[in-house]
Amino acid sequence: MSQVLDSRRKTKIYFAVGILLAVVAAIFLFSRPAKVDYIDVSAKDYARTLLCTGRVALEESAEIRAKVPGTITDIKKSEGDSVSQGDVLAVLDSSERRLELSKALSDLASARAGYENLISRDYPLAAKDYEQASLEYSAAYDAHERVKSLYEMGGISKQELDNSKSRLDILAAELEKATIRLEALSDGGSLRKEKLSQVEKSASYIEQLRRQIAEHTLYSPISGIMIYRQAERGEFVQAGQLLFHIGNPRSRYVGIMVDEQDLALLKVGQEAVISPKAYPEKRIGGRLDYISPSVEGETGTVKIRIKPLEDDEVLVKDLTVDADIKIGEYKAAIALPSEYVISDDGRSYVFAYRSGKAVKTEIQASINPSLGKLIVEKGISQGDKVLRPEGLRDGQRVSLGGQVN
Repeated sequence: MSQVLDSRRKTKIYFAVGILLAVVAAIFLFSRPAKVDYIDVSAKDYARTLLCTGRVALEESAEIRAKVPGTITDIKKSEGDSVSQGDVLAVLDSSERRLELSKALSDLASARAGYENLISRDYPLAAKDYEQASLEYSAAYDAHERVKSLYEMGGISKQELDNSKSRLDILAAELEKATIRLEALSDGGSLRKEKLSQVEKSASYIEQLRRQIAEHTLYSPISGIMIYRQAERGEFVQAGQLLFHIGNPRSRYVGIMVDEQDLALLKVGQEAVISPKAYPEKRIGGRLDYISPSVEGETGTVKIRIKPLEDDEVLVKDLTVDADIKIGEYKAAIALPSEYVISDDGRSYVFAYRSGKAVKTEIQASINPSLGKLIVEKGISQGDKVLRPEGLRDGQRVSLGGQVN
């Protein structure tokens, strides 16, 4: 019986000792300073930038529209194809106009033949008829004058005088007719003008038809790339309908509207970094090359343009991009990640490592969006150690853990 009691007594003693050891271990662990990651503060030079958002545009681009209605019979280029200035893009059916042209050419040939006949045949005949009529009238006039003299002397009858006068009148009428025809066929005359007008009208109509036929073939006005195509073979299109859009990728720029309050910070020639929204890891160098001389009245913004310094294919038309424009520098500045800064009642604080303790220290800082960090203006200095603040209390004992770059 006594052995059983001794065994129970020993078990209680062991249990009490175990509890005591656990309490001692807990006290040791809880009194041990927590290890906290930290940043070793150093002053560096940082670029001061203005963060903007804009879209990629092409300085050199062209929209090609149908000039006449018709059915597309051939398309030469597809989206993404390289295009040279003057390349044929599409052909519309022009068969009806070509039939009209064939008839118009025949009509022109007839009109020219008629005009040439007037010059080479009709005019010389009219001139000859006029000359003959003029001679006959002159001879009849002289003869009539002699008849008049004889009649006045009583040498002939009144009937003979009247016959002479009638012949003279007939020849005068024929001379007038010959004169009118010759004048009409002469240079500047009505008949010659009419024939020449027929030739000119036919020639003008032919030129009009040829222009219309030429408008059935669409050419590229610039060299570049087919950005998009809105036409298919066999499709009927209307005059003015948009069919193709061509752009020169070498003329890319980023168009941005900035607040007029930031205008004083900008000047042509400033460096920039372009970052596409679709490719945030991309960093493409650029330069500010244009600032609009006017402000948009309704929005209070100013248009600027950034020219990429690299020919990067990701910068497609209308792509949304961020652009960091370098407007100055922070000299020997301290920058901290935002997660190391806490806000309390409108003020900013960090936990600085001071003699084994986390000391809550007020700072003055401003955010730099392009760095993704805060620029500290007051409160800590180079060489200080700033602790990661999660779970810390002011005055808490800590030890330094891993250094964060």
